[in-house]
Formats: sequence, C-alpha cells, structure tokens
Amino acid sequence: MALGQNIKIEQELISETGPAILRLRGDIDAHTSRTLQKYIGELFAANCYKVIIDLSHVKYMSSAGASLLVVAQTEANENKGAIVLVRPSQSVKYVLDILGLTPILQMAEDRNNALALLSAQ
Repeated sequence: MALGQNIKIEQELISETGPAILRLRGDIDAHTSRTLQKYIGELFAANCYKVIIDLSHVKYMSSAGASLLVVAQTEANENKGAIVLVRPSQSVKYVLDILGLTPILQMAEDRNNALALLSAQ
C-alpha cells in the first residue's frame, strides 16, 4: 500500500455513549489523517469522548497523524474523556517517541487494559 492512498477504519461502539473503538489498518499521513479526523469528529459530535484507537496494524505515521492524536486527546480531555492508543507498532511508537508525545498520549497493550484506563477517567 503506497503512502497516502488509503486507510481502513473499523468502528465499534461499546454502548450508545461509548467508549468507541477504532481499528486502523494502513498508513497515517497528511492525506489519510483527514479520514481519521472525520471518524473522530463524528464520535465527538455524538458526545462520545472516550475512544480507543488500535494502531497495531499501522506501519507508518507521519507528524500529521501524530498531531491529530494530540488535538483529539486535548478535545477529549476537555470533555471528560480520553483517547487510548492500543498496541502501536514499533515504527509508530518510534515516531511518537521522537516527537516527545509518549508521555502525553495514553497507551495500552490490549483492549481490556484500554477499557480499564477509560473507566478510571
């Protein structure tokens, strides 16, 4: 899959008020981050501010994708919610580390740990 061509997103809503789970497959760059932004924006518009984003099948993330996660985390926090990243791949974690974002983004090893983090919010 070439960068910028597509990203596949599966969405699951645990209950009507959330949390929501977004499972991503593909690359997150300046072009595909717009698709992710749309999904997150729709959840926020529905007052669902607790979101789990599964990054285990994302091989590449640009700074545009990382920026989107920070903006989403900020908005979620302002609305008593949170974004939890599940199993970021080595390459994604490397980008987040280089950008100094790992201390401010919540991460979990699996869905159950992510749900526990969100329930503690």
